[in-house]
Amino acid sequence: MKPVRSSAYLAFVRRQPCAVCEKRFGVEACHTGPHGISQKAPDTSAIPLCRFHHRDEREGLDSIGRVKFERLHGVTVARIILDVQLRADACGVKVFEKELTERKPAERERYVSPRYRVG
Repeated sequence: MKPVRSSAYLAFVRRQPCAVCEKRFGVEACHTGPHGISQKAPDTSAIPLCRFHHRDEREGLDSIGRVKFERLHGVTVARIILDVQLRADACGVKVFEKELTERKPAERERYVSPRYRVG
């Protein structure tokens, strides 16, 4: 099964503030989902990160991995993904097979947060 691709969704992700430091410039769409050799994760797993938090050797997600990144920055990548997807859906950017509005109300509201910090 091919991963979901959407240039409109990635453009939306790049217009969001960095999920860690909330910078609004130089934001990249960082793919976080599972992928194999020479394969990219689906676009629906992309999160907004500034270049530093995406690629830095000591603090960047690409360099240190998801678990260390979450611990170091006090964020939860799954929450960020869902929040970005819900905001995209609210802004009319559709890339999902199943509309987010079809989900149970508790499932839609559980992870929506203006901040991505845990706790």
